[in-house]
Amino acid sequence: LGNRLGAKVLQTWRGIETRPNAELKLHQEVVKIPRGRDFQERIKAIDAERDRIVRSLRATDINFKTFLPLLLQHRLAPETPGYHVQGYL
Repeated sequence: LGNRLGAKVLQTWRGIETRPNAELKLHQEVVKIPRGRDFQERIKAIDAERDRIVRSLRATDINFKTFLPLLLQHRLAPETPGYHVQGYL
């Protein structure tokens, strides 16, 4: 991260046009960078997100032979329903 920042500063610095008595403007921004100490917290957050996603999954009785035509139909014409019209009535 430091090397990339330094390279960007040097690249930008070459393109700066200077003028006598020019106004100097400062910009300050706080950037949150993960530290090596907070791995446990990050792992817990990732595990919690994974658990939430897994809980949101539901079982289905569709097999691959039925799934593939539905997938192709949806990819070719996403604005149309994915099942027979009678199924939505």
